[in-house]
Amino acid sequence: MDWDRLEGDWKQLRGKAKERWGKLTDDDLTAISGRHAQLEGKIQERYGYAKGQARKEIEDWYRSTDSHLADEIDNIRTEIQNLTSSVGPLSQQANWPSAGQSDRSCT
Repeated sequence: MDWDRLEGDWKQLRGKAKERWGKLTDDDLTAISGRHAQLEGKIQERYGYAKGQARKEIEDWYRSTDSHLADEIDNIRTEIQNLTSSVGPLSQQANWPSAGQSDRSCT
């Protein structure tokens, strides 16, 4: 879970948080301002949850938001970049032709 994205997108997400946790007041949501420790604490306070339960609630809720999809896209981009940077040196070691080059030795 990307807590920085949660904090950055808080204005858009606070309405969804209010829908999920109706016991949170507007003042609570303003004070939370996307910060995970404050959100966990207010959910614990209002609902009597243990810290682990509050954290799980938040993670489950965040997975249901569009911001979670943006996190997943960022993760996939990073994995592709890592794979690309790994494959480049391997193809050079194996003396494979680069993309766009034909391997005339096979014809």
